Amino acid sequence: MSHFLCVFSALILTFWITTTNAGSFSAHLYRNDMGLISSDEGVYLEPTERSHVELNLRHKTHTPGLHRERHVIKFEFRTTEDNGLLVYGRARGGPEDILALKLAGGKLYYTVRCPSLSADLLFRHPMGKLSDGHWHSVAVRFRRDNMRMQVVVDRVRDTKAYATNCAELTSLVFGGVTPRDSQLLSGILGNVPHYSGCIRRVHIPRSLRVAASYYTVSTCPA
Repeated sequence: MSHFLCVFSALILTFWITTTNAGSFSAHLYRNDMGLISSDEGVYLEPTERSHVELNLRHKTHTPGLHRERHVIKFEFRTTEDNGLLVYGRARGGPEDILALKLAGGKLYYTVRCPSLSADLLFRHPMGKLSDGHWHSVAVRFRRDNMRMQVVVDRVRDTKAYATNCAELTSLVFGGVTPRDSQLLSGILGNVPHYSGCIRRVHIPRSLRVAASYYTVSTCPA
């Protein structure tokens, strides 16, 4: 029985960690889930361009397509930095469709580059700046009818829902930009600073194609 438990634990928890600096690490978890970024504790994205978390999503033949049914992408963030790229998603092997959320001047903006919409939109939160060191929840909701998207922050809905008609997203990146996406994102978003702060409780309506990849992150301080 003890031998079985040891093997079972290894299958669930196996990972490798490379120390990068005091208190931070770069890791790949060999689990079919998102790991720390989906936990209540969350991860801290370090103030370095290398720091990010990448989620590669399964194709719609394995799980329902990201824009083919009603669903929601959710996460929480906490930061004192006014500017930074929170998350972006893109489609590969087809149109270069992009969805991105960023902080600028402490306010939340979201960028959409899809066939039916190309826009940079400000979310008008009643609190104004969201870089106040407190946790804030974000939900990006999609509805089947016309593939409409609406952003909700701290349970406050945006005043409008937008038809996106994006291709199926195949990846989500939190906190930074991968080297292979840097040129594309720079052309669309301009010079957006790296996000520095915590992200937790990430929820997506898709399973992962491979285990989540963590680059130069640490656990979120209490």
